[in-house]
Amino acid sequence: MDSTDGKENGGPEGYQLNEIMSGISNILNTLANFMLRLDSQGRQMDELAKEVQGRDGIQERLELVQEQANDTVYSVTEINNSQEIMSREISRLKDYVIKLEFRVNVQEKQILELDLGVEEVDSFHILNLFRLGEKDPTHKRKYPRPICIQFGYKTHKDKVMSRVRVLKEKKSHIRLAVQQPEEIRKKRKRMYDIQKKYSAKNVETKIKGDKLIFTKSGNVYRDKTGTRPTAEEVISGDQVKITVNKGKHIEDNQNRFESHATSVNSYKQVKESLIEILRLPTVSSASHNVYAYRFAGSDGMVHEGSEDDGEHGAGRTLLSAMNDNGIQNALIVVSRWFGNKIGMRRFTHIVDAGLSAGKNTNPS
Repeated sequence: MDSTDGKENGGPEGYQLNEIMSGISNILNTLANFMLRLDSQGRQMDELAKEVQGRDGIQERLELVQEQANDTVYSVTEINNSQEIMSREISRLKDYVIKLEFRVNVQEKQILELDLGVEEVDSFHILNLFRLGEKDPTHKRKYPRPICIQFGYKTHKDKVMSRVRVLKEKKSHIRLAVQQPEEIRKKRKRMYDIQKKYSAKNVETKIKGDKLIFTKSGNVYRDKTGTRPTAEEVISGDQVKITVNKGKHIEDNQNRFESHATSVNSYKQVKESLIEILRLPTVSSASHNVYAYRFAGSDGMVHEGSEDDGEHGAGRTLLSAMNDNGIQNALIVVSRWFGNKIGMRRFTHIVDAGLSAGKNTNPS
């Protein structure tokens, strides 16, 4: 009976077994919790490792970002430079178009003033009539002195000139020639001045039309500065790189005169400097850009030249003023924006403005 009661109640052995099982269960729970903690710490270690690895790659990423930033700054700088160049080109193109428009308007006016018909006239209105040249007391002149006739009306002159063909057919000794355009006459006058210089060096030349020809070689004289700058040369977006002195600003009857000057010492420098001055704001828009230059060459001679740019006689007048005032090794450009007619005063203003810029130029 005692043994039965011991088995039912578990007795000491049953109690100890329960304690052992409970202890094992606790240990397993503890181990499970510990494993969970290890797993959690493992994940934390992985994240930490990734973070550390990420920190190790920060320098490379920063370098990449810096490189991209540098590329972006370079691109922005290039865009800004391109915009500045384009802005200069557009501004110079605008100036050039303004001048072209002025030239076109002048030519259209000249075309409208042309009288293409020759009216029948009963009598001629002559304003002036005189012989050219001096008398030859020795009477050795091969041909008689030509007679210059100034008609009162263009139709009268055209009527006379229409008979030139008849005179030639009848082999008449009378020869008729129409007065040359002002531009050609000015160019021939300049050729005569150049011819005198070559004559002083015992170099034989002759003038044919508006050209100076060297007698021995047959070569045609060409200005060493070449032709006037082209639109492509002037409109270029390059910055002006030379030092330019600005002279007086003069206004008269809605005409504006401005002047610029710079130092030169060769034909090449004259041409390059002229392009640079024409690139200055608004200069190319002027109705006329008259210029003159003088410089002492390596041969000891003074080289000089001028250009009217449609303002007939202005270039030679400016060059003469430079000579009279001892201005040398300089290029002077005088710009005129046409307003209304002011007669001979325009030459006074051109000289006044030009000298004010030329005297401030330091010879090189």
